[in-house]
Amino acid sequence: MKTQQAEKKILKIVLREQNSNNRKRAFVIPGNITVERGEDVTWEAGETDLVMFFPNQRLLGIDKIVVKSGETRTETINENIDSGIYPYAVYTAETNDFAEGNSTPRMTIK
Repeated sequence: MKTQQAEKKILKIVLREQNSNNRKRAFVIPGNITVERGEDVTWEAGETDLVMFFPNQRLLGIDKIVVKSGETRTETINENIDSGIYPYAVYTAETNDFAEGNSTPRMTIK
């Protein structure tokens, strides 16, 4: 019997020119994900350094992650976290601003 592997959760931070003045904005893609307790989540820092802030430290066991441009970072969701929606923020060095998702990036824990 084949065992199915869970699909990897990879969030990419991309920069896009947002308007006529060529101002770039950063976006988390996808902005919202649903994950299981104990599942790995990976962030890819495209062309800018990232600082990610997690208001609820129980989500990953830390409250801040730094990822250098072109690198990835994988963290595991806490096995004992309550189900719910957990917003977080991604600051990008190149834009000197916070990234956007569909809304504030967030993870839903099932």
